[in-house]
Amino acid sequence: MLHLDDDYSEEEKELPLYKTDKFDVYKLDFTERKWEELDSLGEYCMFLGSNTSVSLLPSNYSGGLRKNCIYFTDDFRFGYRGNGIPGGSDMEVFDLEDKTIRSITK
Repeated sequence: MLHLDDDYSEEEKELPLYKTDKFDVYKLDFTERKWEELDSLGEYCMFLGSNTSVSLLPSNYSGGLRKNCIYFTDDFRFGYRGNGIPGGSDMEVFDLEDKTIRSITK
């Protein structure tokens, strides 16, 4: 068990213990039975979470969805409850074009 009291200051405990900073995207070539790295999702965007993942065309939906982006969340809050480990609060958008992460509200 990790005891943050011994390892971290009070200020550090308020920060997430980890933070998403990039994504590596692959697709499976079923014929060759190997993974191929992708630089782009093209016209698609992707939603990732601990319980499901889906890709769709933003052009089929009205609203602020952007192509070539990954909307992600770390919604595994139950694993951190009661043990004092910061984390489980990522909910942002990764843009594959410029490799930046933005707030989901912008």
